Amino acid sequence: QIDEILEQPNELMGLCRDDAKAFKDAVSRFDQGLPLEDGKAPPTDPRDLDDLRTFARLIASFCVDRTAENLKAMLWSFHEKAARTCKPMINQFSQTFVQVSETMWVAESSPTGPCGLIQASRFTLPENGFGSLWEYTAQKMVTNKTGENLGLACSDLNEEPILYTWNTSNLRSTRIGCEFIE
Repeated sequence: QIDEILEQPNELMGLCRDDAKAFKDAVSRFDQGLPLEDGKAPPTDPRDLDDLRTFARLIASFCVDRTAENLKAMLWSFHEKAARTCKPMINQFSQTFVQVSETMWVAESSPTGPCGLIQASRFTLPENGFGSLWEYTAQKMVTNKTGENLGLACSDLNEEPILYTWNTSNLRSTRIGCEFIE
């Protein structure tokens, strides 16, 4: 694939003509503590400026000597930063809850869609909740296990409860290695 990219000089012209100059100019302005011409301020974290210097150097090296090694180094650098960048996604939804006890509210739900999904979500007030720190448990139940939705068998849908709590000390945590969040 690297050789295919190298064989398409038109695809690389913008990189070597425009991007290389833009990176070089950004590094020069930021090194002087100046914003970019569009007003973007210099990075506050020195590691960000180091990353920018690295990108500028790798692009310049590739543009001077268009070898597979220089292209790999440049692409790897972009890939490495992307791998350290997390992009959280937030689903928006609305639910109506009914109070069933002093310490529990349950989502009102009727079966929907081809799988007959019922939202069995609930808010509970745990004994260690200090009287105001509620926990949210999201759970769906499949009432039509023989159905299919978007090519997925309804019987394959996850019905395990997911607990969202203020007190995570009792949960298994997951290390995701984000250095950047977009």
